[in-house]
Amino acid sequence: MKLSSILLVGTACAATTVAQADLFVWDWAAGDSGVSNAGGTFDSIHTTYDSSSSILTWEMTFSDQITDGFTLAINGGPNPQGYAGEFALLYFDATDLGDLRLTAFAYNGENTQTSYMDGSEAPGTQAPDEIYNNISILNELLSASVTDAAGARTFAFSIDTSVMNAHSPLYPAASAWTGMQFGSFIGAWVHPVTGLTTAYDGNGSLTNWAFAHDGFMDTSWRPTTPAPGSLALLAFGGTVATRRRR
Repeated sequence: MKLSSILLVGTACAATTVAQADLFVWDWAAGDSGVSNAGGTFDSIHTTYDSSSSILTWEMTFSDQITDGFTLAINGGPNPQGYAGEFALLYFDATDLGDLRLTAFAYNGENTQTSYMDGSEAPGTQAPDEIYNNISILNELLSASVTDAAGARTFAFSIDTSVMNAHSPLYPAASAWTGMQFGSFIGAWVHPVTGLTTAYDGNGSLTNWAFAHDGFMDTSWRPTTPAPGSLALLAFGGTVATRRRR
């Protein structure tokens, strides 16, 4: 086969790879707007989502070591804040670095971290819509860690979000439930906290999430990078490289 034919086929394959991209990558760097460092000084965020396997990874570093945990909601576009019954809210409890605990609830739409105790934005207090307690989540949690080094603290986890994405919300919204996933764009609502106190019942359900200070990182419609597309370009040189962070 002539070289021109090989290049033509390679170009077609690269275009197909871009069109069928299923691994999306997003990086946040210090200096972006929409941030409060009251719960820890944001340094960096690296996240990936594989739409084929539904595996989400999240790595977040603070340039100090005061953060005790955080809550996280993400979607494929707008800032998740205020959208009740559409997304999961993940709680990451690192009050004991030797016993990390993660739980998840349907987000109640409030600009608070109260979804664990109140499932709806309606007046009064409604039963929480628990997706995972800190025991059942272990079936889907692939890894979780908190690392202190050089004055910084890094939180990281990897989880299969299939169950969260397929959850039927107890208090459904007019718009479809999406759980915890993103694609070509990402919206994120992150609240790190300090002075965190937590409690759990005998089933592993979160019953208290109280803190002294909380910060935030709110973002919407940030474009992501489709990883297979970049890999296809590297393949022409005969070398394939990936960048994955723990």
